[in-house]
Amino acid sequence: MYSGQRTELKDPHNSSARMFLFNNELFRKAGLDPAAPPRTWADLTTAATALKNAGVEIPLGVPLGKEEAQGESFIWMLENHGGYQDAKGRYSINSQANLDTFGQLKSWVDAGLTEQSPASVNRTDLAKDFASGKVGMLNGIPTQLNDLKGMDVTWTAMPSKDGTGKATLGVADWMMAFRKGGHKEQIKAFLDFAYGRDNAVRFDKEYSLLPVTRSALTALQADPDEQALAPFLQILPTATFYPLSDPTWPAVSAQIKTQIGSAVSDPKKTLDALQKAAQQAGE
Repeated sequence: MYSGQRTELKDPHNSSARMFLFNNELFRKAGLDPAAPPRTWADLTTAATALKNAGVEIPLGVPLGKEEAQGESFIWMLENHGGYQDAKGRYSINSQANLDTFGQLKSWVDAGLTEQSPASVNRTDLAKDFASGKVGMLNGIPTQLNDLKGMDVTWTAMPSKDGTGKATLGVADWMMAFRKGGHKEQIKAFLDFAYGRDNAVRFDKEYSLLPVTRSALTALQADPDEQALAPFLQILPTATFYPLSDPTWPAVSAQIKTQIGSAVSDPKKTLDALQKAAQQAGE
């Protein structure tokens, strides 16, 4: 909770995490066991191929349109021990791990296991297609829970290249207050209200989001009406977030959104270009 000891603030207000989602009915139609979700990319290839052979329109959804391309790409990178930056905070967009990741995505696209052109598909549209039964598998978010009520689905950990990865993407919305203009006491009162346990829980429940305070986390975990959020609450501590502390990230992210979708056609050309742009952004 905000203590009032400073008159400026930049802290997360709510969060979210990604999990893998699949349609149990379509799995059974394809002869797959929903109780045995894909753990590796080889498993994923097998499942997607079975779904395709069973007539599923989009076996594996990979939305790399500009709405959320930076996030969808990051998820797959993390599942091969890659990412946008290395351990020292240097951009590593064209690392071998990321090149291999997009090589795998390209192979799924070429095999007809995804949308025909992932770069032209946005996450919101694909989520609607999943809810209508057109998509077998995709990366899911908590805000889909309400849309999928009554639908037979499984939420599970993200499949990784070798089955050992436990990372997932985490995102957060931020609350900011500014020193300029004063109003220290008013700011403190509002933030105490917003971050208070009951109000934080009410907000997260209303919008299917995840908490950023321990008190709200504990309350949601104990709430019998919110068990659908339990898998996300459990996986949140292992989530990896965007490099938001890097001042160049907003500009780099904007370029990733519009360009990285083409990496499923030519991984090296696209990732090399984005790496160069990221390095230039820091000069």
